[in-house]
Amino acid sequence: MLGAPLAQRLSVGRRVGALVEAPAFYPHLTGWQNLRLLSSLSGGVPRRSLERALRTVGLTEAAHRRVNTYSHGMRQRLGIAQALVPRPELLILDEPASGLDPEGLAEVRELMRRLREDEITIFLSSHLLHEVEALCTHVAVISRGRIVAEGEVGGVLEGARPGVRIVVEDVERALEVLCEKAGVEATAIDERTIEARNDVFDAADINEMLVRAGVRVQELTPMRRSLESFYMQIIRESARRTDDGESESGTPKGPGAV
Repeated sequence: MLGAPLAQRLSVGRRVGALVEAPAFYPHLTGWQNLRLLSSLSGGVPRRSLERALRTVGLTEAAHRRVNTYSHGMRQRLGIAQALVPRPELLILDEPASGLDPEGLAEVRELMRRLREDEITIFLSSHLLHEVEALCTHVAVISRGRIVAEGEVGGVLEGARPGVRIVVEDVERALEVLCEKAGVEATAIDERTIEARNDVFDAADINEMLVRAGVRVQELTPMRRSLESFYMQIIRESARRTDDGESESGTPKGPGAV
């Protein structure tokens, strides 16, 4: 990490700030008092470091209010301020937008953009994939403890297979028709909806296939290439590879199995 072996975690730790989901503060103390107390546990920092961290997250005016008067979004920003006090090179944020209302979400999103402009590397762990897509430059997908896909956000989305969402009256018959065609991967989402991905046929071709086979198509919508659709595609493929490996040998295949 940061060019140093993990065995030197104490020296590396001074260059890392972290916020793990919901920060814990003393509610009867002010934001300033909380930061001063918590920083004192690791030897303390100059007053200007606390002022800079509070200014960065936009809590200067609320610094001397008790934390129990803070909104959830303000507490999240105070947690980020605590992580910023030592001026880290790497900032690890675990679900920083968890439970936020739209206003709080916008505040945290804008804060992360500003931090990125300050050349702080942010490692963001989140299940809000639209936020990851909007904020991050690189992404990794983890399944069962292993990385199954990674790369620049723009790159992985360009590589996502095109797809359509289809609403039909007879899902089973539609799946039979689509699965007969090479290059079409079709999955039932519910009793009337199918998601189909392919490298060969476009939406018009798929519609023609179904109609010619007697399947009534009620709706056919091209799927926008998003991080969420890419994630679902990768997870399904990963699960299928795992199932195939376990069904044949009882254990997953190869070092890349998950």
